[in-house]
Amino acid sequence: MTISAVLFDVGGVLLDSAAAHRRVWTSWSRARGLDPEEVWTLTFGRRPEDTVRDAAPHRDPTIERKVLDELLVQEKNSFPPIDGAADLLEALSDSPWADRDLW
Repeated sequence: MTISAVLFDVGGVLLDSAAAHRRVWTSWSRARGLDPEEVWTLTFGRRPEDTVRDAAPHRDPTIERKVLDELLVQEKNSFPPIDGAADLLEALSDSPWADRDLW
């Protein structure tokens, strides 16, 4: 098999984003009077808008997504690389690769 390109989902694959995402959802939940633990369980494998719809159906998911995005921006330096990520990217230096969030 010949691979001509690699597409990554950076969060959780190349960068450890779990702690930052947990802080974002905890902050968002507390500001809205929601139980952070209950909200956190709704986040896995889902778009933030879908989590908002289930956790706070009275809120506008589009507006809340903007709030969540701003909270995430505040976490700007909180994404350490996953062990081995730099070595993997170096090994792919002659091959095209991209982050799926760029698409």
